[in-house]
Amino acid sequence: MNEISIDLVDTLANIRNRAVVMAEVGWSELGTIVSSILPDPLNPMALLPIATGIAAGGDIKGLIPAAAAITLIDSSLRTVDDCMDRDDQDTLYKSIGINRAINLAMALNTVATRELTHLHLPPRESERLLDNCFRAFLEVCRGQDKDISMYADTLVEYEEIVRLKTVSAYEFAAVIGALVASSDTNAIEMCSKCGIHLGWMAQIMNDIEDLWFSVDRGNLSFKHFTFPLLYGLSMENPHTTELRQLCSDNNYDEDRIRILLDEMNVRRELMTLALDHRYHALEALGPPLHPDGLAIVQIWLDWLFRDGDYFLGKDSRQYT
Repeated sequence: MNEISIDLVDTLANIRNRAVVMAEVGWSELGTIVSSILPDPLNPMALLPIATGIAAGGDIKGLIPAAAAITLIDSSLRTVDDCMDRDDQDTLYKSIGINRAINLAMALNTVATRELTHLHLPPRESERLLDNCFRAFLEVCRGQDKDISMYADTLVEYEEIVRLKTVSAYEFAAVIGALVASSDTNAIEMCSKCGIHLGWMAQIMNDIEDLWFSVDRGNLSFKHFTFPLLYGLSMENPHTTELRQLCSDNNYDEDRIRILLDEMNVRRELMTLALDHRYHALEALGPPLHPDGLAIVQIWLDWLFRDGDYFLGKDSRQYT
């Protein structure tokens, strides 16, 4: 793969700095809080709008504000999600309280949306970007509402929640770069497809990690079924009946459920599905788009899948 023309470490630092400055415009303490909660360096996922924007022919300077706005929107959504789930010990509400955390999340979303209106785009492109933003945010909220108000009993029901809550967010994070960089409908559509596949991939991997590698194993809850269990329950397999019985028991045998899912090859099949989505995401950023965009996403995905063997339960930490 060709070397890319931008410094990714420097780009991540610039995105972070811009996000903090955006928050400070709201009020100084908001900027201080954002600086304290944002990882340093940022997760490479923050590069997604940069990658798609460059793929669509944009320049790094014009894409940093959009990536910073996405970073603030992501922080807003994660803060609200943490306040509702209350299953993360290292989160904002633990230090400032739930009420204040929710209020600050609302402020971050407002700051980010305001910044999107200041991207100096032509009126038509600006309207298209904001329409995409509002649609995506409402779909995420709708998915969150479904997630709160109901338990998905089937794989189809859960996939609908994931499509709204996760895939919509990734799609917008990907498409915003293209919308800032270009009015080319084909380029925008390709970047959108990339984000959709990345969203499915990310949720599958997240569900695998939560089920098999949760830090607080004592708090695992199988009442809220996710991909591994629902995928296993949907299979025609000799172990499916036992799995269904285990899932209907109020006293879950968590270790047995994990063992049974591995005997059903669920973890490997889900990792294969995640890899398929990775392939299609990369394929979407192929020619005729600028190759640097594809290269950036490839670097991020190589970083993300660095522990692939670990996810499969192997000793090696290097994914091949």
